[in-house]
Amino acid sequence: MYFYKNTYPDIDDIIMVKIIKVDDMGAECILLEYNNKTAYLPINEFSRRRIKSARQVLRVNNILPLQVIFVDKIKGFIDVSKKHVTATDISLCTNKYKSINRSYNIINRVSEILSEQNEEKNKDDYFDYLQNNLIWPFLNGRYDLYQHFKEVVRDDKPLFNENSLDPTITTILLSILKNRIKIIEKKIISTVVITNYGPEGVDSVKKCLMAGNIEGVNITVKKCPEYEIMVVCVNKTKGEELMERSLKLIENKCSMHINTVFHMKII
Repeated sequence: MYFYKNTYPDIDDIIMVKIIKVDDMGAECILLEYNNKTAYLPINEFSRRRIKSARQVLRVNNILPLQVIFVDKIKGFIDVSKKHVTATDISLCTNKYKSINRSYNIINRVSEILSEQNEEKNKDDYFDYLQNNLIWPFLNGRYDLYQHFKEVVRDDKPLFNENSLDPTITTILLSILKNRIKIIEKKIISTVVITNYGPEGVDSVKKCLMAGNIEGVNITVKKCPEYEIMVVCVNKTKGEELMERSLKLIENKCSMHINTVFHMKII
């Protein structure tokens, strides 16, 4: 499976490979992001220090990020190196690979469901369609598709170009995303102090609190005269906006009541 539209990596790209064969002179590996194309890691490109045998440092089935140093698209030869791969390169490449792999697992599942619903096309046909017409045009050089999927679930962002998506595909994909991507809910808490020493007393405080008790806001007594206002949300920005709206409503209501004192602090 090709992760990207280009079928060969560019020179200096950091890519994820799997070691499949090791000899004294180097190691044969496959490019996990490029449909398992074979590449070769010479022993002199593994480390800056002298190594007598590749078997000392490499094991079959090892998965690691390597740098592309030579590509011959006509003959299909690819050489890779570990010599100049930094810790930052390893971290970025590993995270990128995990992210794309998760994304393609989701797309693969969508293809399976579509093929089960329509026996005229198999899973590979649907997968190719989603990859060629949706994923690659959307990415346009950006690799973090999984981050986009998380934003779809968390921020209600559109999936892709709505005009290019079949409603059936949209429904299935959204359902899978909501099941597989678990967004941690955030709690935004504010503490307000409301006192009234006039004739209205507690009734005035209740009316002020009820003004801010809008949908999505939970108000509880912390310890009189302190009251806790909490918003549970997946989108921090929207949660803060809701909290600000609730506090403003309470403050405005307090200003309408004589002898009512309002004070707040955001935790």
